[in-house]
Amino acid sequence: MDKTTGRLFQLGTKVRFKEAFLEKDADDKKRYQGRIGEVAGYRMGANDPIVLFPRNGRRKEQKVFEVFSSRLEIVAE
Repeated sequence: MDKTTGRLFQLGTKVRFKEAFLEKDADDKKRYQGRIGEVAGYRMGANDPIVLFPRNGRRKEQKVFEVFSSRLEIVAE
């Protein structure tokens, strides 16, 4: 938690979707399972982050706006 802003994730934090979230949607599971993204920023006034998933093999780079923080977990480096 960033104490200055009250946001759960700091910029540059490595994250991935929780397995419990991916199990609910087959399309999201196919698109995001095993992928690690990075918190790229926040929209003005939003508490949920923008996550950038870099290109990975045949998967294209994807930027996902305002991802609910409850759907993400931090990846230990």
